[in-house]
Amino acid sequence: MDKIDLWNFEKVLVCDVTNGNRFETYAIAGERGSGVISVQGAAARLSAKGNCLIIMSFEVSDTPIDPQMILVDENNRFVEYLEGAKHVQQVH
Repeated sequence: MDKIDLWNFEKVLVCDVTNGNRFETYAIAGERGSGVISVQGAAARLSAKGNCLIIMSFEVSDTPIDPQMILVDENNRFVEYLEGAKHVQQVH
């Protein structure tokens, strides 16, 4: 959460790449450095342990922003920052 500036209780959109489900929830900080991502409550029916997730948060701005993205490994450990504009597909 620190590397991407995600706040505790911030609303997030979760895309489960493994099963195709999308759902809104909020981030709750766990033990720092543990790498644990745990889907709780009703949303737990939409994902499963071991599934690949994309977790997105959004910013409202009156000026263009450069998306912040990170890659993590299979243990949710930070791998690298991705430069936003280079990884966003333009739709024409």
